[in-house]
Amino acid sequence: MNWIMLPSFILGIIGLLFYVYSIQNKKINRKRFNIIGIYLIILFVFNWLIGFSLSLTFETLVKKELISFLNQPNIEIKINGEKLVPEYSTRVVSELKEIKSLPGHHSSPKDEIELKIISDKDSMTLTIKQDSEKEYEFWVFSDKYNHTKENVIGKLKTLVFIRYYNNNS
Repeated sequence: MNWIMLPSFILGIIGLLFYVYSIQNKKINRKRFNIIGIYLIILFVFNWLIGFSLSLTFETLVKKELISFLNQPNIEIKINGEKLVPEYSTRVVSELKEIKSLPGHHSSPKDEIELKIISDKDSMTLTIKQDSEKEYEFWVFSDKYNHTKENVIGKLKTLVFIRYYNNNS
């Protein structure tokens, strides 16, 4: 979404400069500069709203896609390339179905594991990153789309992944 947000930010700054310039300079056509400035500021706000809306929509669609993928029969789960035993795999699937958009708390993701979900027809790779403050909170990213490689699709509060992070430390 950076391709929407950055240009709109620049247009907003230019619009603000046009507007301020038109107010302070009495020798120019104020009405024309005011209109251009206000138009660019409105364009800035509109683009930001579109960008955030697309980001939230995309996050929701990818979560639904993940849950649909997890509901397929005969899926196999691998963490860091290691196949999980069926009982543990069932726990992991159950926890992944509980993915949510949790409020932020001034932390960031840190250590990561790769979780691969394999079905008869396809596979999906997730990156699970442990929260920097809460060891039982995990950030989930999907490798399927560029947007979801960089932007979290949701978070989990669980103990099911803890053992993989304690081994990394």
